[in-house]
Amino acid sequence: SGVLSIAEGVDRVFRDVIVMIAVAALALTTIFVYLVVAIRPQQTRYRSAASALALAHAAMLDEASGLRGYLLVRDEQLLGTFKQGTTTVAAQNARLDGYLGGDRKLAPLLLRMRVAAQAWESEWVRAVLAGNVPTDVQAAGAFFARGDDLFQAYRSAESVLDERVQARRDDLYFQQDRLLASGLVTTLVLAAFIILMAN
Repeated sequence: SGVLSIAEGVDRVFRDVIVMIAVAALALTTIFVYLVVAIRPQQTRYRSAASALALAHAAMLDEASGLRGYLLVRDEQLLGTFKQGTTTVAAQNARLDGYLGGDRKLAPLLLRMRVAAQAWESEWVRAVLAGNVPTDVQAAGAFFARGDDLFQAYRSAESVLDERVQARRDDLYFQQDRLLASGLVTTLVLAAFIILMAN
């Protein structure tokens, strides 16, 4: 009878240990699947969006510097920098549409940036390329000041979008760290229970 009760106790402990191991395995599997299916793709999307935004912004700066150089020396070779920047901006904007176009919170910020960039291009860049730059000193000063204001409006919109994208990406990494920490805590707690039951 004593031997039987000991055997039953061992069996019960063994079953409890198996159940706890199964619970730990299920919890860790759930965390892993959620990370792979939900968190990691979003991290990749926002990381890629941040990269595309940075490349587009650098290309916009190239456009602006190319036009400024052209206006200073009237060397059309300097427009090559502008044209290359235009090509890069178009390519990166297409990427941004794919990454953020369906994002309910970030899509309006992307549109705002795009509208500001378009305002600079349609009002100031086209005038430069068409040769419609004032020759009068006062009028030319106002023309350049207007170009600066339009480009600054674009930069402000780009900065807001960049901050939101970075914040969203950082939040996802925080979620990942929190999930991994919870998985580690769950494993440690169950391991402690198993050790206590085995003694």
